[in-house]
Amino acid sequence: MNAFFLLALSIQAATVQPQPQPGDEREMVVTGARISDLRANLEACLRRNCPPNEDIDASLALAEGEFLNGDYDRAEEWINRSVGRNRQHRRAYPEPVSDLYRSQALVQSHRGRDNDARRSTYEILRSLRAGIPVEDHRHFTARFEIVAMEMRNRDADGARRELNELIREAERAGRTDVVRRARMRELHLAYLIQPRGAAGRQLEQLARSNDPAQLYESVAARLFLSREYRERGDIARADEMLASIPRSDSDTRTLLYAPPIQLTAALADHSSGVLPSLDRANFHDTWIDVAHWIRPDGTVEGAEIVRQGASAGWANPVLASIRGRRYAASNDPAPSYRLERYTFTASIGTRTGSRLAARSGVARVEYLDLTARNEPGREAPVVITPGP
Repeated sequence: MNAFFLLALSIQAATVQPQPQPGDEREMVVTGARISDLRANLEACLRRNCPPNEDIDASLALAEGEFLNGDYDRAEEWINRSVGRNRQHRRAYPEPVSDLYRSQALVQSHRGRDNDARRSTYEILRSLRAGIPVEDHRHFTARFEIVAMEMRNRDADGARRELNELIREAERAGRTDVVRRARMRELHLAYLIQPRGAAGRQLEQLARSNDPAQLYESVAARLFLSREYRERGDIARADEMLASIPRSDSDTRTLLYAPPIQLTAALADHSSGVLPSLDRANFHDTWIDVAHWIRPDGTVEGAEIVRQGASAGWANPVLASIRGRRYAASNDPAPSYRLERYTFTASIGTRTGSRLAARSGVARVEYLDLTARNEPGREAPVVITPGP
């Protein structure tokens, strides 16, 4: 599985791993292969007419290097070139081609190309279905990614439609674990649409359940409600929801709560012209890499910018959000660390009465986990594993 695919998966909060395996401080170092070596590797692959899967792996390795160096334009260019060469091979190589579209969607989201990212996200599933006609864990993961994308775009109808289709396919495949997770996503969506409706009462009931058969639903409800209560300022009730969640003995640290990134009015509305340090035409090179430690009690220390693009004048709300996080407590006395990429961007679209692309007047922050795979503190990419 290529490295950029793993990075892409790390931001997909909607997917799940139904049967997780149970299970010193380290110096924070950012490492990576030289871009010239990655480019030479891709060129050598193409010269020998390498098979599509090797082309895709080499292309994504190079794209990842460009992305980590902050050159999003070049990252997307290498991915687009590989898409052009390999999309016709989705029937023979469905997983590599779907990886390609997954990474394409990631870069497009960080660049503010939301419509393109939406199309690429749907292409993940289309590529899998072209070569793997019977739905399995790979299709279900892709469907959850589509649901997450629709929810991020605030398309409740689209998210509900995709969840219904996911549930039908999972029931047909006998994946009751996937159905349960999809049902909880439905419940969360219903709550977000109408917080004082039946969904809220059902979540409260599930959160109070001690039935072992409802353990997943109970924990999911507690996590969701704890975030809602904390955002309302009801800290005591939020902590009460988390109190019964067991401490972790594994090397992964589940994020329980993160304060919303509160962009100031001046930052959120860049159309006001108050950001002279930023290129408001394309938000070029507006990224930061933030490192922080997670204490055994789940609180954060030492959040700091370790690398950045041309400007980081927008970053204080991001740092404030990270410092206010709560992770699951751990029985390991040593702290763990995280390294994360944040990009300041805004959606690109066409304005009414014009065919020219332009930035939305509302800015946002995109996120990507860069923590080395299998290092302490790393939340492993969560995907749906093969069922029985």
